[in-house]
Amino acid sequence: MKRFLVFTAILAMACIGFAGTANADSITIDGVLFTGAVTSTTVTVTVQCLNAGCVNWAIADISLKGFTFTGDPTDIVVPAGYAVQNGGQNNGQSTECNSTQDGKAVCWNTSSFLPLGSGVNTFQAGITDGAGTSDLLHVQTVIFSDSTGAGRITGV
Repeated sequence: MKRFLVFTAILAMACIGFAGTANADSITIDGVLFTGAVTSTTVTVTVQCLNAGCVNWAIADISLKGFTFTGDPTDIVVPAGYAVQNGGQNNGQSTECNSTQDGKAVCWNTSSFLPLGSGVNTFQAGITDGAGTSDLLHVQTVIFSDSTGAGRITGV
């Protein structure tokens, strides 16, 4: 029994050591919850409408900033019509992914609008050598009143 406990303790320490650190932040704006998380191998953004008033709202391109990585990100989980790319957005000029901040931001690009609905919308990409910085994570997108993009509610 003692050997089993020692083996279990060593295995637990090894798992913790290989897991790496994770960086995660959340923010709620106008009833929409945005959560970003980064590990050494993945970057994830989830978007969820928390009240009935926003289920028909929509977003287009979305990015996560505030970390570093190497290489080009690869899609793991994305809503239909989205594709990941290296770099972020410059919402002062446009809401589109435009490759600003290569290696410091990941952007999911689409030519349509994603209705938020009542579930959780997950955007996840594979990265290499991901690491958090001393700053918080930053999600960037624009929330529209419907899936046509006609009425802008707010920028995040």
